[in-house]
Amino acid sequence: MKRALSVLILTLITINAIQSQERSLSQEKSLSQERSLSQNRAFIKANKRSFERNEIRVNLLSSVIGFPEFNYERFLESNFGLGVAGSLYLVEETNIRSMLIPYGRLYFGEKVCAGFFIEGNLGLITEKLYPSTITTNLGIGVAIGYKFLTINNWVGDIHLGVGRIYGGSHVEAYPRIGVSLGKRF
Repeated sequence: MKRALSVLILTLITINAIQSQERSLSQEKSLSQERSLSQNRAFIKANKRSFERNEIRVNLLSSVIGFPEFNYERFLESNFGLGVAGSLYLVEETNIRSMLIPYGRLYFGEKVCAGFFIEGNLGLITEKLYPSTITTNLGIGVAIGYKFLTINNWVGDIHLGVGRIYGGSHVEAYPRIGVSLGKRF
């Protein structure tokens, strides 16, 4: 009986020691993970502040169609940028002669200012109505798209949208369509 009681007490002490050791290891692991997570957050926060904030692109699709478009975008946050697109219409079949489109983009991707985005824009549209009459009208538009970003900061951008022109214009809408290539710096 004494021997059985001694074995039982020894077994309980051993189990208790093992459990406390496991708890201690678990707490150490949890603390280590918290430290690692906070270091990762600090690293991400520091890198988000120090990313390249400028980007230039050429819209290849619109250039092929007959109105070359050039874009400049400045990133204010890791998921938001402001930009301006300028295009000159070389095709005579349309009354539109040029467009200047300031825009804002909100990005939803994992990378900094890349991935799926939505865009809100304003359009300053110059139109030739008659042989000697040129008017400038204002438009408001939206677009959606996706931006690809490489490790070397080369970008590819596809987007599709439309804007409505207000004022005394013969054209009621302007396109926001493109397949662009560029560089972030």
